Amino acid sequence: MLSRIGIVDGAYCLPGSAQDIKKWGPKVGVSQDRVKRLISNGCKHFHISSDESDSDLVVRAIESLWDKLPFVIDTKDISFIIHARTQPFSIPAPPESLLSHVKRRFGFDPLLDLSLSQLACASVMKAIEISLSMLTSNPEASYALVLTSDRVFGEAEYRLRQDGGIQSDGGGALLLGRKNVKAWIAPPMFRYRSKLHLGPLAPGNAQIIAQTCWKDSRDLILQSIDTYQLGPTDILPINADLSLWQLIIKSLAWNTDRLFAGNIKRRGHACSNDFIINMVDYGFERITENCPILSFGQSNLGTQACMISYPVNQYWEAHFESLA
Repeated sequence: MLSRIGIVDGAYCLPGSAQDIKKWGPKVGVSQDRVKRLISNGCKHFHISSDESDSDLVVRAIESLWDKLPFVIDTKDISFIIHARTQPFSIPAPPESLLSHVKRRFGFDPLLDLSLSQLACASVMKAIEISLSMLTSNPEASYALVLTSDRVFGEAEYRLRQDGGIQSDGGGALLLGRKNVKAWIAPPMFRYRSKLHLGPLAPGNAQIIAQTCWKDSRDLILQSIDTYQLGPTDILPINADLSLWQLIIKSLAWNTDRLFAGNIKRRGHACSNDFIINMVDYGFERITENCPILSFGQSNLGTQACMISYPVNQYWEAHFESLA
């Protein structure tokens, strides 16, 4: 039987006004040809922080989350805080601590708090998996808080993701619990290629990643719909690599409207934050329309992940519990 744990709500912070690659690119030495290639791959807007730290972005996301909740949450009921990031520098240097800053700011005193990054943009799915495990094994615990943050340094050299994406700075907060949920969630599924753990900087890895990433993501979709006996399902991708996602949809012979790709253009690729951003912008509303959602976390370190979120109603609850 699936653990009855779901997403209560989520919020994100994308700092400043949206930047436009057409205007920003020439200012930092990006060629017109590359700008055109990025635009042809669905990219346009993204966000750059000024003097905000990762802690600042996360705090603003939590504040937005608290404002959205239809009830007042007692911070003592937050039993677990799991922070995920992609960029290795998206936590302050010791002796500072993002999690210590957040705990002081809000008065949290969790049973467990930790930060992880080894799975890059799939880390948010691992953070959710850990949170589900902790809540399941501690039935007296009420809530887990998943936090995400990423910032990019180095201008275009590091902000542009080849020609398939533009990285945004941002922070996110996701509240998981047993009551007042917007969507139930099934445990995330993962695919690992440990030989690629060094990423595209290792000789030969970039080509292998390009060849295997979309296939592994497609196979995870097939595994998910087979496990949970679903038909074609709406997909929330990471907010990059439009051509690869279109290839996946084509290989599945699904209608293109199953792919929520609009945030590649509107938000940019905010790395570990993409899942929360896409759920807030699209996923929660779609789930209220009685549609399960398949969300992704991808990395260029050999890990792909996906997770099913499904509606809070008797039909879908019975469907998923019958398969567990």
